[in-house]
Amino acid sequence: YDADLVLRKIMEDRTSILSLRGKIAKNETELMEAKVWQLQAKKSLENHDQNIQRLISKAKSDIAGYNESSKQYIRGFMSAFESGDIEKLPRHPFLPNLYELEDAISKRKVALIEKIQADNRVQKHEH
Repeated sequence: YDADLVLRKIMEDRTSILSLRGKIAKNETELMEAKVWQLQAKKSLENHDQNIQRLISKAKSDIAGYNESSKQYIRGFMSAFESGDIEKLPRHPFLPNLYELEDAISKRKVALIEKIQADNRVQKHEH
């Protein structure tokens, strides 16, 4: 064997080892970033779930109130109809507004997609 050939081979192996170390360090950094993103996405999803639960409770309460108001409206309408006094005719109650709940559900869908993407990114870097 030629000494120059052996020396060249050692240098190539050393360069390969250093390159692999750099790739490993880069992959570990990317994995840590992916895990941070995953935790943030999970927390965001949990916050959306809590907000939706709060809005569902509010909507249930609003709907129960609407149902009671509707019953009173029907009673008042029947009373005004029986007495023939149009002035006693009550105003019909407004339906509860569910836009805030619908918006929260839409935002949760986006957060769920981000969570799935974060999970996939972590899984990709772990394997």
